[in-house]
Amino acid sequence: MGGLRAYKWAPSEFPMAIILCVEGLAEEVLLRLEEELARLEAGLPPGEWLEEVGLAEGGSPLIPVLDDLSEFEPWLAEAEEVLSSVLAAALDPLPEAERGAVGLGEFDCALDDALLERLRPARVSGGRVLASVFRGVDLPPLRASFRPSPRGVLAVVEAGSPGRTLRAELPPELSAESLAELAEPVVEYALSWLPAREDHLAYGLMKLAYRRALLSLAGEGVLPWDVRVEYAVTRT
Repeated sequence: MGGLRAYKWAPSEFPMAIILCVEGLAEEVLLRLEEELARLEAGLPPGEWLEEVGLAEGGSPLIPVLDDLSEFEPWLAEAEEVLSSVLAAALDPLPEAERGAVGLGEFDCALDDALLERLRPARVSGGRVLASVFRGVDLPPLRASFRPSPRGVLAVVEAGSPGRTLRAELPPELSAESLAELAEPVVEYALSWLPAREDHLAYGLMKLAYRRALLSLAGEGVLPWDVRVEYAVTRT
């Protein structure tokens, strides 16, 4: 797993999605960033703070705020299919809790690592940020958090509206290296024919395709949903 990251998805009752990856931001800066992105979603112009940190210029945001994704739907459908196929094959032999830990948590981190190797995040207050706001996208929330524990790092992933908790042990056959080997070709292929290769947008669309793949796999019973998954990460 790379550096500790925060991911935020708007609850499903809001007709939008904020897709956010951050590294190295203080909590107060992250909270301010989320507030400013919510302003953009609401149709308000970017505030002075976004200008100050370099995410807006001349009254316009420098991150994508899109109302219509129809241009990207063929790409999203293909990327979702590839991600679903790769994940389903990797998760097939695992128990339910481990499928949740790998599919909802560790593969997400592997995708981020692969994307961050190929994209250029914006530098914000000593950290790095990739962000997109897609209006009209209604997806259930997926949230991940990481904190120190006696075993290294405790990862907690909440998918949908958790009604139960699963505690998992990461399978040794799906190490960080093996997950990277799964994620990197998918990212390389998907980015190679993305219609618009702007870094924030590329990140947002890739993670949107991933979320769609997760929902598809959950609907097929491959992934657990409406769960809280806890697992320890002993590597760094």
